[in-house]
Amino acid sequence: MIKMKGVSVLVSLGLLLGVSCISCSRFPNKINSLFKTKFHRSVALLQSTAGEKGFRGGTATGFAIDEQHLLTAGHFCEATMQLNKKGMVGKKILIVRSNSRGLPRIPILGSIVRHNKERDICIIKSSDHEMEAIPLAGSVSELRTEDIVTVVGAPNGFFPVRRDGRIISTLAYRFQQFNDMLFIAVNIQAGNSGSPVIMNGEVIGMIVIQPLTIHETALAVPVDEIKEFINKTIAK
Repeated sequence: MIKMKGVSVLVSLGLLLGVSCISCSRFPNKINSLFKTKFHRSVALLQSTAGEKGFRGGTATGFAIDEQHLLTAGHFCEATMQLNKKGMVGKKILIVRSNSRGLPRIPILGSIVRHNKERDICIIKSSDHEMEAIPLAGSVSELRTEDIVTVVGAPNGFFPVRRDGRIISTLAYRFQQFNDMLFIAVNIQAGNSGSPVIMNGEVIGMIVIQPLTIHETALAVPVDEIKEFINKTIAK
């Protein structure tokens, strides 16, 4: 009986040490990563194709919403269309995806389906983009101040960059024309426009504006408006 108790103690101690070892080694990162959403499979860097003059426009971020469509910021699509009229950029959108190592895959092409300048939303079509769609949350009504969110995008062309932030307000009342957008505390730069704002594995909004006078903050289109725009644009 004494021996059995001794064995039990040793086994328990071994398990405890094993857990401790796993928690402080490189193994847990690989194990835990299996349970984390691989957002790099869903997000891409966007850029307009070169025009007759060989000029390329700015960059933005896009994320998959189904097997054929991506969502991005409306002002990116608006700028692309305006530059295309001047012959400076092409009509197509270059979509740069990344692999599990964060390295760019072979770029593919997409085309602008429709954009809404006022709501700053744009849908791009790219058949068989092989990206994983991120599910959309039901509404922002359940969000609360200090809720932690994740933003994945392509700031200044570097991609994919994942940053955590928090909800400041679901009603950005200080910004007048943007008074129904999400106000978020997160570090973003140019190129983050179109980045999904993710909480609990679901998109609750999309980054569109960086307030110039308040550092490390952003305004995002709420998922409610995103879903409404998608339903009106893409035939189900």
